[in-house]
Amino acid sequence: MKKIFIRVSIIIMFVIGIMCINQRVYASNENYNLFKEKVNSSNIHKLNAKNNTNITNELEKLLKITKGSSEYIMIYVPSGTYYINYANNLVLNSNLYLVLENDTNIIKQDSSDSIIRTRKEENINGCTIYGGTWYGQNKAKRAIEINNAKNILIQNV
Repeated sequence: MKKIFIRVSIIIMFVIGIMCINQRVYASNENYNLFKEKVNSSNIHKLNAKNNTNITNELEKLLKITKGSSEYIMIYVPSGTYYINYANNLVLNSNLYLVLENDTNIIKQDSSDSIIRTRKEENINGCTIYGGTWYGQNKAKRAIEINNAKNILIQNV
């Protein structure tokens, strides 16, 4: 009887462990799931970088895709810690959902005015930054800088 109880207990613990792992996987895509239905699937671009790496070049390329787009584009940054080193800042454009998971960290590595911004000379309309934590490390005066823009939403940051 004890052997059966122990076997059943082990199976139950195994099943609970699998359920917890599946729940964590779902939770890590929580913000992605909030926005994926808002854009055409061909307009979803996922940052493809390993944890604890520099994402400056890849994120800059993805942000350039949004320039001049008449449709909303989603750039998704998965959970992890990523580094930015770009003295001229990364530039936001219109019709953009920049979606980071809540446990995503963006860390500035060099000095500049901000990590990410809009340009003063461009009229940005419709941009959302959702999720993540932005660390200036005392190297950026501002994490996010918005100039000459409307319909901007910064949430869960």
